[in-house]
Amino acid sequence: MINYKVLFSGSKGNCVVIDDIMVDCGVAFKKIKEYLYDIKYLLITHIHSDHLNKATIRQIKKKFPRITVIGNYEVAQLIEVDIICNANFEVETEDYKFLPFECVHDVLCYGFTWEKGSQSIIYATDTNTLKHAPKKYMITFL
Repeated sequence: MINYKVLFSGSKGNCVVIDDIMVDCGVAFKKIKEYLYDIKYLLITHIHSDHLNKATIRQIKKKFPRITVIGNYEVAQLIEVDIICNANFEVETEDYKFLPFECVHDVLCYGFTWEKGSQSIIYATDTNTLKHAPKKYMITFL
């Protein structure tokens, strides 16, 4: 079973937790701190401040250094990431194989796919199309 919780969504901040993965952290550290104890990976989709709060990232890196931060090269120009990802190139960790894909947006924005057991997960934000998503995930939407 997948545990999925939208903590914040909207122009004032975005943050979602899916099992031990947090996607984006565009809110104040104190608003998400209680969830960070169970997080192993933080995926940053893009550089807009409602998805990436630089002060929050600094606090996460300082107080939760075991969390692996993954983002694209634009994200890496703003914050310290542990893994710089590229669209359509798998990122393999000890727990997951993340596959970033491009989302159409006004800045470089990535969605991510990964597997948990027999379940496939796809996450995309701030886009109006999934045309760049891996085809095996698209069958769900037909």
